[in-house]
Amino acid sequence: MRKSQRIFMTGATGYIGSVITELAIAEGYEVHGLSRSESGDAKLLQAKAIPVRGDLTSLDILRRESSEADIRGL
Repeated sequence: MRKSQRIFMTGATGYIGSVITELAIAEGYEVHGLSRSESGDAKLLQAKAIPVRGDLTSLDILRRESSEADIRGL
């Protein structure tokens, strides 16, 4: 079995992002989603995504997650 490709998404808890997250997971991708709150974490976990706590000003987190992602530019 091949290792699933990893996607890092900002906006994964929003309306459009949550749909993309669910579709990507259904296709076998591992989704790491940026989350600003416990409720965002819960939404990502419910979708079987991995929450990454931070926001768009968390540059160290953004750099790390982006560099570890297999899929860029969604």
